[in-house]
Amino acid sequence: MVPAWLVLLLLGVTGCKSDPVDGSVLYRSACARCHGEDGRGGLQTQPGTAPPRDLGSPTWQEGVTDDQLREVLRRGRGQMPAFEGTLSPSKIDAVVAHLRTLRRPASK
Repeated sequence: MVPAWLVLLLLGVTGCKSDPVDGSVLYRSACARCHGEDGRGGLQTQPGTAPPRDLGSPTWQEGVTDDQLREVLRRGRGQMPAFEGTLSPSKIDAVVAHLRTLRRPASK
């Protein structure tokens, strides 16, 4: 698990409310280590645990709502840390928006 202070350092949390929020930067800093730059996952973080999910899967993208994504980002799940208190609601929204850009076209 990534310590909260390290996530804050990596994300450059300054408390300035006027900073533009870039979900792709936040994703690369906090999520790509496990989920991969393209969201395909598969990078097992600990022996004996399931690898992180493929965030670009069209099936998964269709089956999850933005509210569900926000909840997982806030509370964490399994090996994934919680980001409530680390990321502001607007930053969580930016990550959710970026996650939607990772969707790959459905196979024919």
